Amino acid sequence: MKKVKKFVCAFPGQGSQHVGMGASLIKQFSCARDIMEEISDACSIDIVDVMLSGAEEKLAQTEFSQLAIFSVSICSASVLQNEFGIDLSQACFMSGHSVGEYAAVCAAGVASIQQCAKIIRRRSLAMKKSCQNNPGKMLVVLGLGISSINEIVKEIESYGKEKCYISVDNIDGQAVLSGSVPALIEAAKIAKLKGAKRAAELNVEGPFHSPLMQEAHDEIKETIEESIFIDPVVPVITNFSARPQTSCSVIKNHLINQTTGKVRWRETQEFMASSGIEAFIELGASSILSGMAKKCIPYASCFSAQDAESMSSISDYMKSC
Repeated sequence: MKKVKKFVCAFPGQGSQHVGMGASLIKQFSCARDIMEEISDACSIDIVDVMLSGAEEKLAQTEFSQLAIFSVSICSASVLQNEFGIDLSQACFMSGHSVGEYAAVCAAGVASIQQCAKIIRRRSLAMKKSCQNNPGKMLVVLGLGISSINEIVKEIESYGKEKCYISVDNIDGQAVLSGSVPALIEAAKIAKLKGAKRAAELNVEGPFHSPLMQEAHDEIKETIEESIFIDPVVPVITNFSARPQTSCSVIKNHLINQTTGKVRWRETQEFMASSGIEAFIELGASSILSGMAKKCIPYASCFSAQDAESMSSISDYMKSC
């Protein structure tokens, strides 16, 4: 009996969107077209038109980008499974970066495509409103370890009213801060004094994954709590815990709390590495996560399933001895 390779499925988050995303999948595969139609109907928005014919500026807006990212990720998962014969229920874990966690939850069987699409639509609108009412920004810092990033946060806090928070911990030497604009201006200065290679504002609408998103958290909580979830067929490594979860009630709680909580992606990858995975498969319109995995899980084969060619390579690898 052929041994099944130990693999994980990972789904990218905001920042992976681009005009033309998913075009080849939609053109070539009916299952992708069916999913796009299902999501568009569920959310009363022509998401394919936004992805393929819209302006880059429109697609970058939270209210469109989150649904587009989810749509392409689920299409990628469906095509890889139904057209290339990779049984995703055999994965060791599912995980997603920020909004990508909703695709992981969907692929793990916790909630349906329509459920997740509707939640994401409400999530994106709640986040947009929260950003308008409680403005802030995000700052990416490269070249400093997480202990130095923590020192920056504490130093800003010691100054008084303005605050910033670690919102994303991607890999060693790459983290993101969220906070008020004055706090992040000061944080960038301190980071450069500490030897950061780069400290730059991200082109996003607000201070995501921080306590400044409490208004959105409260709206999302209400939406998720009224949704019916079931336990996953594959454990989901959540952003909130950086550990695999098998209870739908816990996954619900973690989806709610990731709105104001840190994306613990470095720890997630460290856990994957310690579990001895052989393959890391990124499903969606991006190779960002698979690129990071090559650094954090160097012995694993890392793939980005974006089109038929890349999926054929994954299929060949997974079916080899």
